[in-house]
Amino acid sequence: METVDVQWMALLVAVIINMVVGAIWYSPVMFGKAWQKFIGKTDKQLSETAKGAYIYAVVMALVQSFVLKHFVTYATVFYPSYSNLEIGLFTGAWIWIGFVATSVGLSYIFAARRKKLLLIDAGYHLVVLMINGALLATWI
Repeated sequence: METVDVQWMALLVAVIINMVVGAIWYSPVMFGKAWQKFIGKTDKQLSETAKGAYIYAVVMALVQSFVLKHFVTYATVFYPSYSNLEIGLFTGAWIWIGFVATSVGLSYIFAARRKKLLLIDAGYHLVVLMINGALLATWI
């Protein structure tokens, strides 16, 4: 099995990307108002849980980046004819299809949540996984 060289600075940057993309994605400029409407929460309700939620978000982003780095490294062994950038983008997309879209999609179907909410939440994860896959695959 391929040895994974975990570069902690790259993981830190990936966590920051995760948080920045989330801040933009869920801002009123993009999908924030629609997302808030679909989950049925007020600004006050969201602000009451924000501090704890952001702590968990950072920890989960770190775990996600750590695991993604492993997948990207393993993919480079199996697809040597592709560039690192392509491998990172494809790996992020495949992880999204195989794990995020299926898991989140199934949960949303059984919870009878709106399809538009699924598209907002799952879309965020697709973007982050592809950006961070590319980052972690090309980090020198």
